[in-house]
Amino acid sequence: MGKSKWILICGVLLLAFGVNISAAGRSDSQVFLQEDATPQYSATLAAFAAELPATGEKTAVSVSNTMATPEVPGLDLSGFPTGLNTEGAVWVFCYNRIDGSTWTFNSDSDPSVGAGLDAAGMLPAGGTWTAYVSDILGAAGFDAATEDFIGYCYFVGNFDAIAGTYVNTFTSVSSQQAFPMQSDFTGVPIVGTEVAQ
Repeated sequence: MGKSKWILICGVLLLAFGVNISAAGRSDSQVFLQEDATPQYSATLAAFAAELPATGEKTAVSVSNTMATPEVPGLDLSGFPTGLNTEGAVWVFCYNRIDGSTWTFNSDSDPSVGAGLDAAGMLPAGGTWTAYVSDILGAAGFDAATEDFIGYCYFVGNFDAIAGTYVNTFTSVSSQQAFPMQSDFTGVPIVGTEVAQ
């Protein structure tokens, strides 16, 4: 195989899967809770989300479970994430800076939100879930048809590695902005404990 083909293959792999594949070292995800050498949850952040029904501003998200190792004939791909938790639900925690309210959604409570979840609301390895933030908030009880939301949302996957993007559409100025989701934990370990309700 020629040098230019190797460069092309490496370039495509870097574009498709990112330079940092391991969840613990990724710049766009953070291990949320780790047990027995495998993360139980991984998290990423959409730093700005807006749902303004009067002017049409919207945010769309795509969240990927990056636990599927791609197969490339003739190429040994080592270093991709492997672990015990390869599929699971996605929790979404949104904070509305307008009124200080928080909204929580769990994908296994309503798998019909967006596209890409299985019938049980799980995101399989290699899968991508896409949804409007207004649909996620609506499933959490927020009236996205009449209320304004400006804030941010954390996406926490019950699997070892998560990545995502978010797109803000500003119809009032005919503009769109797309960003990769990122970690915001600055290296501080965060431990989530389920509380009986």
